[in-house]
Amino acid sequence: LDLSSNDRAGDGMAKALAKLPEFARLTLLNLDFTPVTAKGVAAIAAAPRSELTVLRLSPTLRYEDDEGDYGLPEP
Repeated sequence: LDLSSNDRAGDGMAKALAKLPEFARLTLLNLDFTPVTAKGVAAIAAAPRSELTVLRLSPTLRYEDDEGDYGLPEP
């Protein structure tokens, strides 16, 4: 399941997802660049009977430059 870059995929969603019976069949969950914190990850890790073998996590990087723009810096 790919939820990457989904700003609405937070801890509440992670906790609800982990409680679903269908979660037990999930083998890959991509939460790259979402606002899921350690609390959401803990709920996923504690899910009973999980077949999850791949959990992708990357931080949501945000900054504000002098002009008020958000995003990643230019290389």
